[in-house]
Amino acid sequence: MTEALMDEVRKYWVDANNRSYDPLQSRARWNLTAVINATVNALVERGIDRSWVQVGRDAYLPGSFGLGSTHWDIVIAKDETPLGAIEFTTLPGLSASKNLANRIHDLTSRAVSVRSQRALSPVPDGVVSPVRG
Repeated sequence: MTEALMDEVRKYWVDANNRSYDPLQSRARWNLTAVINATVNALVERGIDRSWVQVGRDAYLPGSFGLGSTHWDIVIAKDETPLGAIEFTTLPGLSASKNLANRIHDLTSRAVSVRSQRALSPVPDGVVSPVRG
């Protein structure tokens, strides 16, 4: 991890620890924008072309169990071929282990859905289909 990314993750958790715990607090209120931006910068530093990186509303892949598209925090795609997708999930609170199992199941299901949608549109010759999960 780059130093800038580690700093942003550290700042995020320090800020999270300073908040009063509210079990109903949604992820949207726990702003991960600085962590996402630092991750994009780390990917670019390691050779990923910034034009391949999509964030925010542009970060989606076909899938979502046939209901439309699957949104991610970061999607990396070159020439419309997905190379990777990243979703950040925070697990605060007392039931973090149960939440972790649920998030693993959710992410695996989303990855399978995206992969299934990708199978419907064949990958061009010479292009290796990305592995997700």
